[in-house]
Amino acid sequence: MKRLKSIEPKVETALRNNPKARKDDFILILDVYKNYGVAAMPLNEVLINHKEYNLPSFASIIRIRRQLQCADPSLCDADTVEKRAEAEADYVDYAREG
Repeated sequence: MKRLKSIEPKVETALRNNPKARKDDFILILDVYKNYGVAAMPLNEVLINHKEYNLPSFASIIRIRRQLQCADPSLCDADTVEKRAEAEADYVDYAREG
């Protein structure tokens, strides 16, 4: 839990400062990893040595993003929210028909 709390400010900063990070998890992950000094390293080195670099997992970053966006909708990408609402409406229509 303590580790996740230390990652949260980095994710929030990335979401606030980079609108592209709000709709693309890979951009968000790259922004967070910049805080650890590994963003310029080859991807295979980062992935193979992620424990030695004490990097948060992709899944943790994404879970924190979801939590922050639920708490503060201004951190969401408007196009993504709209597309998600449309997809949810399509699913509701499908479920009612079936």
